[in-house]
Amino acid sequence: MRADTGPRDLHFRALSMWEKATADDLYATVYVDAGLLVSLNGERQPGRKFQLAAQWAAQLFLYELFWRTHGRRPRERTSSKKGVPTEERRLANWARYQKPLKEDLTEFRRIRLDISPAFAWEPSERNWADKLEACIRHVQNTRQLPRLNPDDPEEWALARWFKRELKKLKEGTLPRERVVPLAALIALEAKKRTDTDLST
Repeated sequence: MRADTGPRDLHFRALSMWEKATADDLYATVYVDAGLLVSLNGERQPGRKFQLAAQWAAQLFLYELFWRTHGRRPRERTSSKKGVPTEERRLANWARYQKPLKEDLTEFRRIRLDISPAFAWEPSERNWADKLEACIRHVQNTRQLPRLNPDDPEEWALARWFKRELKKLKEGTLPRERVVPLAALIALEAKKRTDTDLST
């Protein structure tokens, strides 16, 4: 995880970007101020002026805290019979609610969500990119693509994802924008394998 993904770092990065873009939106300044208070204190600040803005900032704070703690975004549903815990589902619903409002959000809130490592306007694209990145790291560390290794659940899950994507590639059903990155992953593994063979 990057060092600059803490609440305070993210707030000040968004603030800097917002000030460069436009800092004349007075309505947004309430969200800027509330975001600062929440990022410093980790909780909602009372008071009518900040009530809505502080609730929004607090939800984002909790959403990102969940991501930091669990290494993934909150889910609305799961295939497990247990279901998703109420608080996790509530956070996932909050994130889903932001997406249709994108054009109505203040510029600061849009920027803050854009730079959030936890939030994604299009979660399926972010999830795909995250899986690809995890596969790249695996190849760089092990010099091979993920295998169906029953002793390593993370590698097992990556191997299943890779096999599904490879099947789509062979069938011609993989979206065009994903073909080159997946082919690059395969090429990286071949290069790492070749480098290993040459060094032995």
